[in-house]
Amino acid sequence: MKKIIFLALLFSWCFYNQASANPNWLAYNKAITLTGRLTGEANLGTYFLLLENAVNLKGTPTDPINNISEPAIQKIQLVFSADQIETVKRHNRLNTEISVAGYLFHAHTKRQLTKILMQIKNIFPEPISSSLKLLVNAKFSIPHNWGNAYRCQVKKVASGNFAQKEFLLNIGIADEPLAQMVKASNEQNELTMEFEPYVTTDSFPCISGFRDNQNIYWAIKSITNSAKNRIESAREKSLH
Repeated sequence: MKKIIFLALLFSWCFYNQASANPNWLAYNKAITLTGRLTGEANLGTYFLLLENAVNLKGTPTDPINNISEPAIQKIQLVFSADQIETVKRHNRLNTEISVAGYLFHAHTKRQLTKILMQIKNIFPEPISSSLKLLVNAKFSIPHNWGNAYRCQVKKVASGNFAQKEFLLNIGIADEPLAQMVKASNEQNELTMEFEPYVTTDSFPCISGFRDNQNIYWAIKSITNSAKNRIESAREKSLH
């Protein structure tokens, strides 16, 4: 009996450490964008996202619903609004790859069909990149009530999918070091900017970044100048 208990504990310890070593740990109730294959029953309005790479969910001990950690999740039930379901049907995206943005939570009723579900805030009929890395020239454009806007011309897409030739980057007061780096570039030196999709229903969120032609808001993570000096955004620092 003692041997069985020992082996069970050893297995649990190894399993936990294997999951902990996996870099794809996600948090409950934190805005995130995922891409996968959409499956389900359109007539019933029941949809699932099948991920190519499994992810792990880290439980929050003080949360009465989301206190359980779940490793190796590949199937997530999607909680759509009626309008979002119509968008899926209109674009005929069933059994194709899509991107969705929202918040993950643990199942807590019998009607929920997977361990992990996602409350959807935005749906993108075409897959989007999980991050962008752009080489740009930037210059001051206009001030606004929480910072300044800079017109950026895209010289090269280092990673991600991005077709626009320019965009208007908003940098808030909290990210003054980023603004100073842009100003110091004198519109001549290329800057490397890193972004990630940000889940928001606000048309003009007070987060440094920009909204693209597909209505996706990209929060800036960092800017690196030609001298290889890299500055992170205030939001990115807060996530560490």
